Amino acid sequence: MYFSDSDSIQDELSKFTNDGNIDAIIVLDKNRAVLATKSNIQIKNLLEISSIVNQGLVGKKQITIKIESNIVLARNLYIYDELVGVIIISTNQTYYNSELQKLFDTVHLSTKQHGDSYLTRLSLIILLFCLFFIVFISAVLSRITEPLRELKNDINKFGNDTQNTNVFIKRGSDEIGQLARSFYQMSLKVRKREKQISQLAATDMLTQLNNRSSLINKIANLIDSENCQNLMCVYLDLDNFKDINDAFGHEEGDRLIKEVAKRLSKLTSYEHQDEIINRSFKDNLFIARLGGDEFVLLFQFDQQTPYSETLSIQLAQQVLYAFDGKLLHYNTSASFGISLFPQDGNSVEDLLKTADIAMYHAKSLGRKQYQFFSQEMSMALVRARLIEEALQALLDNNLSDQLYMVYQPQYQLQEDKLVGAEALIRWNHPDYGALSPVEFIPIAERRGLIMEFSLLTFDILLDDMLTLKNYCSNRFVISWNLSSIVLLKPCIADILAKKLQEKGLNSKNISIEITETAFISDLELANKNIYLLQQKGFKVWLDDFGTGYSSLSILSDVPIDGLKIDRSFVNKIEQIEASCDINRQTETENNSVIIDAFINLADTLKLGVVAEGIETQFQLNYLKQLNCAYGQGYYLGKPMHLEAFIELKSK
Repeated sequence: MYFSDSDSIQDELSKFTNDGNIDAIIVLDKNRAVLATKSNIQIKNLLEISSIVNQGLVGKKQITIKIESNIVLARNLYIYDELVGVIIISTNQTYYNSELQKLFDTVHLSTKQHGDSYLTRLSLIILLFCLFFIVFISAVLSRITEPLRELKNDINKFGNDTQNTNVFIKRGSDEIGQLARSFYQMSLKVRKREKQISQLAATDMLTQLNNRSSLINKIANLIDSENCQNLMCVYLDLDNFKDINDAFGHEEGDRLIKEVAKRLSKLTSYEHQDEIINRSFKDNLFIARLGGDEFVLLFQFDQQTPYSETLSIQLAQQVLYAFDGKLLHYNTSASFGISLFPQDGNSVEDLLKTADIAMYHAKSLGRKQYQFFSQEMSMALVRARLIEEALQALLDNNLSDQLYMVYQPQYQLQEDKLVGAEALIRWNHPDYGALSPVEFIPIAERRGLIMEFSLLTFDILLDDMLTLKNYCSNRFVISWNLSSIVLLKPCIADILAKKLQEKGLNSKNISIEITETAFISDLELANKNIYLLQQKGFKVWLDDFGTGYSSLSILSDVPIDGLKIDRSFVNKIEQIEASCDINRQTETENNSVIIDAFINLADTLKLGVVAEGIETQFQLNYLKQLNCAYGQGYYLGKPMHLEAFIELKSK
């Protein structure tokens, strides 16, 4: 029935052709089409029986009905809950009526001859005859369906244990045996696919390293193991990967990730002179990629490889050495944090979390660094979360009274003339005191709050400018720092211009300072928004010039109005005595050449120039000699409150 093999079914039914009790046997497929019949009646009656049975079987597995002079038994047949067909057995009631009439005649005759003494015996004979009929019909159905039931049981066993494929081998060579062999072939494919799925579930597809799920299971198993004494978890992250990925595309970013995975994998093949270090990398190292540019190296130490603080430092340095030289053609590196089990965390979550905290601390110290976790780092993370919550509360509840601007004077250097100021936001929190922008601005950017926060600070600036308007000329310019994230927001130029219009202020009195991070993320959108800001009357300056790897190319691609030479260059301008060593003299001379080149480049491109971080008279005089137009710094004036700045301006 499963293969719709009507010839084989017909052969099977022929075994019952000599049985006078059976008037007809009809076998239907799962679509209720006739596969085979054994019949002593007209085909028309067979079709009528099939039709009536199909209606009666709706929602039922088995029925017994009376059709004219026939008693019909019908049953649905299944393989593992899948319907494969129907068997119908029809018996002629006339046959049984005649047999019963003969019995009744015999009873009547016996009653007359022998009286009631034989009545009980005849009743038993009738009962036995009926039982025989029921048993016979059941045997017929059982003989047909028993192999299928056994196959169903085998399928159930395989479903409960897919590794057990031998359940299908014992079948014969008939149709059921062929079906069993088909299931056997299927079971082998299932086992193979399960193995592939298991491998995929534990493997990172890009690098073929272990993935996050595999890492978590590995750590959990090691923590539960009695042989594991210590674990060293190295949480690694590439420096500046996002900038490279955004600038050159995800395909190039994937190539870089593969190169990192390749270098990490080579750690297991290096030969080290120290046997303990050699064994740690070859036998005790588990490498996984968490996602993005994040990787974890897990070292396990047992009694055979005893753990020590010196060993952990040596292993960390070996990992750091793996990133010597360029990755592909990029001058990038890796920073990582290290946590130890059990002292830094006795669970999977805690071990990864503390290593992650240590990694972020390493990044804050600069490129190509590693740090071991300490409780002080955890305290710093707690503080960052508190500041984030306070920042969210400030924006939700419009607590702008906690914020204020300070203004650092900017001078025209050749004439020692005050021409403007840089506006710097400050936050005086009622519980945490004075908070530095260096602390809360990155948090606002990471948590997606920087747009709302920037607009709030812009409102504060405009309110101050309404006051300054009474003391300053129309040529007086205030510089305001705009996050690169906000620069890339749609309609930022329209939003700022509308706020200015509502206050009745002129955009020519505001200079917007940006960093090159925006160009690395999306040069086309950054150019578009800078152009729109300039159309609204704003001047756009490039801040921290000279500190990024793409500044020179940006000058030719981006329509900026001026640039600010970063304080790191100005700080290196110092008066060198004749007795100083040659290295310091050379460094100062080289730095002077760089600043001079910046100023000449800006002059050639007709850009304004401001030098930041002027802290000595020597630096001021030197910049004047280089014809630097503008400058600011603590020597010229520290950031001050609005009232103090107004007083300075009024002198």
